[in-house]
Amino acid sequence: MQNQNQALERLIAGRRILILGLGREGLSTYSFLRRALPELPLALADRSPVEQLSAEIRQQLADDKAVTLHCGPDYLSALEGYDLIFKAPGIVPSLPELQAARARGSEISSNTRLFFQLCPGTIVGITGTKGKSTTTSLIYTVLAAGGGDVRLLGNIGIPPLNQLEGASEQTLFVVELSSHQLSDLGRSPQIAVLQNIVPEHLDYYDSFESYVQAKANITRFQSEDQLFVYNAGYEIPRRIAASSKARTLPFALDGLAGDGVTLADGWIVVRSGETLERIMPTDQVPLAGRFNLNNVLPAVAIGRRLGLAPELIAEAVRGFRSLEHRLEFVATIDGVSYYNDSLATVPEAAVAALEAFSDRPVVLIAGGYDRHIDYTPLVDALQARPPRALVLFPDTGDTILALLKERGGELPPYARVENMAEAVERASALAQPGDVVLLSPASASFKLFIDYRDRGEQFKAAVLSRATR
Repeated sequence: MQNQNQALERLIAGRRILILGLGREGLSTYSFLRRALPELPLALADRSPVEQLSAEIRQQLADDKAVTLHCGPDYLSALEGYDLIFKAPGIVPSLPELQAARARGSEISSNTRLFFQLCPGTIVGITGTKGKSTTTSLIYTVLAAGGGDVRLLGNIGIPPLNQLEGASEQTLFVVELSSHQLSDLGRSPQIAVLQNIVPEHLDYYDSFESYVQAKANITRFQSEDQLFVYNAGYEIPRRIAASSKARTLPFALDGLAGDGVTLADGWIVVRSGETLERIMPTDQVPLAGRFNLNNVLPAVAIGRRLGLAPELIAEAVRGFRSLEHRLEFVATIDGVSYYNDSLATVPEAAVAALEAFSDRPVVLIAGGYDRHIDYTPLVDALQARPPRALVLFPDTGDTILALLKERGGELPPYARVENMAEAVERASALAQPGDVVLLSPASASFKLFIDYRDRGEQFKAAVLSRATR
């Protein structure tokens, strides 16, 4: 801990420090710096007025005589007075005030960047558009089964700096990394994992390629003795792997010709030269949908690379359970099964969810905030295998419906709804015994919901209220 504090003091010596954004990561950064350096002058800035912070945080800040607050609509004007700015990941980096700060020579940092600068152990970093939370949790589950000090953190909901205390060179940190966290990182994890990349956050980045480049930071700064594990089933990860300096280890469900982790004769296998090592049968993986095997393969790859026995890896995977809001079973009511897939915020994720129930009729609840992404993949899937019915939220529900109408042919029954209680009510009325009612929105949650968690919780509450009628 003393070495960590000394390293921190070197990083911030003589700097005027501002924490920009008082969400989960911003408050984590404040708490970390204050614990390490109780007298350090700190400034905090947020768009919300102080009165909207929790009573506990307001009291903590009131008791801190070395803190300066810049809260309210003009909070960005505070940037001029500081040369080290810890930015929350949700704040758009292209803001003119941030660009001006960079031009003045200010360093734009983050909770994640500081974690990487101070981390004494090995970082296993995971990114991709969809699947990264499940992949991260599976890797953590597998590595934790091997014993030792293994810690789960990052975009999965645990700010990285929260997990540094007591760490050593032997600590393994399994870190989910969003594009926002990666964009200003300037370094890569020792072991990097990349799932597929599809259009998302186009309201945050000026182009899809800018989003891809942010994701590519997962391996951009790796050295030759580090490891890049990537999904070779898709073109963009293959392209990024081709330019990586690290040792590469591919995985894919199909078509993997050389070494790597893949499927063969109903088994997950590790191929190395002429050797084919069986790890476990695919039908023992306790996750719905073939696409979920994409999340298991990198956990197998890293487990074996770090020396864990196949039997231990298989046991850890067999004991794994789906994450909340990701194809989460809620209840069966009157013969209809309800699944919460609120984490599906892009069309490709909803397509994968539909494929998981290819043997049953589906009433799909979809739609939400419009980030101007292409819904053709979802419309293609809905035409290839028409659902029992559609229940659609604005605004992208209207987009999906318009695209289906443009294609011609018979439309499935549909309902347009404005809230979750109505969505579940209409979906239940349209479903028949044996059907699945699937919340897989293919869209962000804003406007109608706080975030995807709020959307999923409202869905579960609405479903469970039917069970008690």
